[in-house]
Amino acid sequence: MKPPFPTRAVAARRAAHAAAVLVLACAAGCAAYSAPDAGAGPAGPAAPTVVADMRTYRIDVRSGETFEVRLPSTAGTGYRWELVDPVPAPVRAAGVSRVEPPLGDLVGATGQEVWAFQAAETGRGLLAFVYRRPFDAASVPPAQRAIFRIQVR
Repeated sequence: MKPPFPTRAVAARRAAHAAAVLVLACAAGCAAYSAPDAGAGPAGPAAPTVVADMRTYRIDVRSGETFEVRLPSTAGTGYRWELVDPVPAPVRAAGVSRVEPPLGDLVGATGQEVWAFQAAETGRGLLAFVYRRPFDAASVPPAQRAIFRIQVR
């Protein structure tokens, strides 16, 4: 007669398998978040000279250069990154933000919201973002903040 519950050895194998799957899923999610963009193809625009993300809080560029700020974003949660005004005088937005989906097929994986800017003139300032749901009341604090120190030479 087969026991109604799995034996300890079977339960241990199942737990080890589940742990291995979880580790692989986390590693894939981290790779999707931290993998650098391969750049646009021959028909696309030139790659920016500087790419900043949540690990880079200082952006040092020359006047005339373009740069991107990449922030982690999970589609479907309702949260979006918002640029906090005022934008520093030496910086100009280069178009609207875009969302890049996560790499791979993991449901709920983190993609990136990409903001493009151009360094217009010499100077410095702070570029600030908040991660919030647009339908939340103004009294609801943002889920995250990201502040970048900009130096345009």
